[in-house]
Amino acid sequence: MLKKSIVLALTICCLLVISTNVFADNDNGVVGNIVRDAKNAISNGANAIRNTLNDSKNTIENGARNAVNDVKNDTQNETNMVRNDISDEVNTVTTDVSNTSNDAGYTATRTSQNVGGMDSTTWMWVLLIVAAAVVIGLVWYYASQTNNKE
Repeated sequence: MLKKSIVLALTICCLLVISTNVFADNDNGVVGNIVRDAKNAISNGANAIRNTLNDSKNTIENGARNAVNDVKNDTQNETNMVRNDISDEVNTVTTDVSNTSNDAGYTATRTSQNVGGMDSTTWMWVLLIVAAAVVIGLVWYYASQTNNKE
């Protein structure tokens, strides 16, 4: 019986040594490969999530930047168009006044000049309203720039 116990104990010790060697297999065995593959899969997944989040952030930033630039450019273009229209109208009025004062010897009686069904007073009010709208728009534009920086 003692011999059987000794043989049984030696067999169990050998099995433990062998199985420990298999499970503690560092880099070259099955367990090492499984652990390495799992580590790589987790690392690749984390990198994919990081890249996706960075791409999303860049897309949102670029979209917002482009939208703001579009609004800015449209506002500047419209402001320039209104300024040019006002300048053209002022030049036209100046030329008309200059031409009228040079009409020496002109004896005909003039009636009010109706352009488009409106007299010059109405046109002047229209120009003043447009100029006021431009001034209000510019004040709003510069005020909103200050608010956006904060």
